[in-house]
Amino acid sequence: MKTLIIEKPSLIPLSNRIGWTLFTAIFWLLWVYLCIPLITLFLWGLGFSLLDKQLLHLSTKDLINMEHLIGLYAIVIMALGGSLLAWAGTEFLRFRHVHKRHTPLPVESQELAEFAHIPLEKITELNSARRLVAHHDEHGKFLYADIKATI
Repeated sequence: MKTLIIEKPSLIPLSNRIGWTLFTAIFWLLWVYLCIPLITLFLWGLGFSLLDKQLLHLSTKDLINMEHLIGLYAIVIMALGGSLLAWAGTEFLRFRHVHKRHTPLPVESQELAEFAHIPLEKITELNSARRLVAHHDEHGKFLYADIKATI
């Protein structure tokens, strides 16, 4: 049976993926732009009108007095942004040659039986089940399994 294309997005041509991604991003931006008046009304209802008062209703003399505050905000923003870039750079240097995705090693039935403290025969029976429901205690220890269908 063929797998559906939705289960294998790598089968979609790159141009289609880029096109639909841009199309989606544009409409999300349009949606946010259309919601700005509603967001503004909501924030105004909550009492967030300080910026409006500071920028629109103060005299130029009062705005000049705010320059030190704006400079302080700019310094804080640059410091936070710089620390984020420094952290991203160090993580890039740490993991640039590490292949993070490896195929997990297969687990032998004997190892699984020892880990779960279950007889090997029970593990073999559970492996042959087509569908089962496993029950665990609050610490994740295997208790029992209800076999719903077998192969």
